[in-house]
Amino acid sequence: MTTTLAPALRRVAGISWGLGATDEPIGPKGTRAGAGARLRELGFGSVLFNPAQFEPMRAAPWLEAWRDAELTVMVDVPALEGPQADIEQACTDLVDPWIRVGANALRLIATSNFSGEQWSRVSHALKKAYPDVLVTGWTPGLSAQALWSLSNSELDAVYSSLAWWDQRSPWLLDEAERLAEVAPVIATVAPLEVPGVMGLDPRRLVDDGIVLQRLWMASYLGQGVLIDAHRVLGAPLAPALAQLDSGVLAGVGTGRSWMLSGPLATSVSVYREGAGTSLVLHEHEPDALHAALHTMAGRLPGALVVSGQPAHQTGVGSRAISVVTVERRPPVRARHVEPESEDVTVPALIKMGSRSALRDALQADRVVVDRVTPQLDGGRFAVKRIRGRPVEVQATVFTDGHAHLAAALLWRAADESQWHRVAMQPLGNDRWQAHFVPERLGRHYYTVQGWIANGEPTHCTRQSPVFPLQVERMDAEFGSWYELFPRSMGEPGVHGHLRDVLPQLPRIRAMGFGVLYFPPIHPIGHTNRKGRNNALTAQPGDPGSPYAIGADEGGHTAIHPALGTLQDFQALRDAAFDAGLELALDFAIQCSPDHPWLREHPEWFRWREDGTVQYAENPPKRYEDIVNPDFYSTTATARQRMALWRSLRDIVLYWVNQGVRIFRVDNPHTKPLPFWEWMIAEVNRQHPDVVFLSEAFTRPAMMHRLAKLGFSQSYTYFTWRNTK
Repeated sequence: MTTTLAPALRRVAGISWGLGATDEPIGPKGTRAGAGARLRELGFGSVLFNPAQFEPMRAAPWLEAWRDAELTVMVDVPALEGPQADIEQACTDLVDPWIRVGANALRLIATSNFSGEQWSRVSHALKKAYPDVLVTGWTPGLSAQALWSLSNSELDAVYSSLAWWDQRSPWLLDEAERLAEVAPVIATVAPLEVPGVMGLDPRRLVDDGIVLQRLWMASYLGQGVLIDAHRVLGAPLAPALAQLDSGVLAGVGTGRSWMLSGPLATSVSVYREGAGTSLVLHEHEPDALHAALHTMAGRLPGALVVSGQPAHQTGVGSRAISVVTVERRPPVRARHVEPESEDVTVPALIKMGSRSALRDALQADRVVVDRVTPQLDGGRFAVKRIRGRPVEVQATVFTDGHAHLAAALLWRAADESQWHRVAMQPLGNDRWQAHFVPERLGRHYYTVQGWIANGEPTHCTRQSPVFPLQVERMDAEFGSWYELFPRSMGEPGVHGHLRDVLPQLPRIRAMGFGVLYFPPIHPIGHTNRKGRNNALTAQPGDPGSPYAIGADEGGHTAIHPALGTLQDFQALRDAAFDAGLELALDFAIQCSPDHPWLREHPEWFRWREDGTVQYAENPPKRYEDIVNPDFYSTTATARQRMALWRSLRDIVLYWVNQGVRIFRVDNPHTKPLPFWEWMIAEVNRQHPDVVFLSEAFTRPAMMHRLAKLGFSQSYTYFTWRNTK
């Protein structure tokens, strides 16, 4: 957006005319001056009315009264088509009479098939004829492509489709981003009559509670508001305008917006980048707000967390609005610290058959803690959860006899030395339950204790094993990825550059994608370079496969010279972030025969008896231009094998330090499983916000194991299945 919203357009009151002899607007104020003064008192800057039923001179007294109240007067102008000269003449014929009686703003009404060129011609003609008049364009219902075509229309404002929102779908935020690229946005809070426009039902009734929620939504998004004057001249919604003016939403952001609730949720939570608050539209019930806050906490982007109770609450009828404070906390750099608390003990084992077996049995705990959920393989692998969401833990706790029992859930982050304790509640049949809400990323631990209630927990407890929990960000659960080869972004026949991707960012974001994924961007080897369509011999000018990584210019931490420099990558990374996109890179553990590692560390590879290096195979595929490092090379010492593993880890850490937090891993099922468990843990220990996607089109058992080892996402092989 290149302009700011004119103050007069920040609040627009829609005026409905009655059909009686007095031509009074329907509403509680029966005088022209009274209605205008009240609207001005409520903070409105302009009024909008449909002039179709009136001659200009008949409406002139009302326009004069509104102008006396310092209100801008906006009238509707229907779509004008034809050559430029005809449009200018039509503008004069339609608009001139209203300008003469006091109108100084226009709402251009165009059909849905009105082209961007036609919009531009009409708006330019109006601007030329009336340079001091505000020209707005009625845009609800226009397609994304139609909105893109309006970028040169020079409109002073456009209108959102908030009035026809279903109170839950995310398209409202997508539309807001597209509209903001055209002009400042005015939100239509409730359906208003639009002359000549079909498909938007102006008779749809919206109760005041929904209107109030939409009014707050429009204000939170930092845009102008168009609302029927009847709803604010009456009692229910007038106080809401005063609340909005009180500064509750002061300092809202100006960046990308996130819908933090699901499409089937009864509550709606929205966060706008840069804001210190999140807006929650919910039913007027405590449980509804509680559920919305739990869901919202797990979906907030970055290192944001919900802080405390709602800063403001209001409502009408069954509908309510809560403004929730949001704070930024840095992600935890998780370290494995042994707890110092004596609350957690290791259950004693009875060594059957030994001389001390009877003594051990007499001293053993009588309380049983069993069947703890969730857990993976008895705690061998970490359970995964999204930050801010409750972790529900259940366990079976019982003892012999009729003693009264108590149970507690203990949890902590890996770098905390003390445990948090939550009392568990009985569910019946010896099952107990409690939950905790991790607000930090990284490794956590939890365990369950049970004890006889007439004793202290430290004296007679039975405790489950300590189970690991990995807390991840929202992008680990879901993402919309767009794959793009930067070298394909140049002019036809010209190798593309990283900076050639910059103009594509708004288009990619407009389609709804949140992640921009690049296959390898590193130097490509020349030895055995593949040609077009996987030909074994490359022709002059063939770029080769980007997966044949490594040449004289460098390896996995270098950028292909034809794509640009590290500075170009950083500029693209920053531009993508500003556009609401996150970069993802390919991590392919394979090398061209020209990779520097083959000269520097030949012991990392497998060599044939004739002295040639063995190229890669993934039956039935053969990759003559690629060689694989040998993780368990018999020609390398233990120290050299460890150096290979560390070097592969350091590739990931290098790009993490360049701002990359998502990696698509090529063929992880053909690499050692212990390597992935070690490497992902090493990276997440320092950077718990890093997400790994497994590109493993393989058997379910292997895919499950990779997920347990630390991969957050995977591809599906469903597309390739052709039998039951």
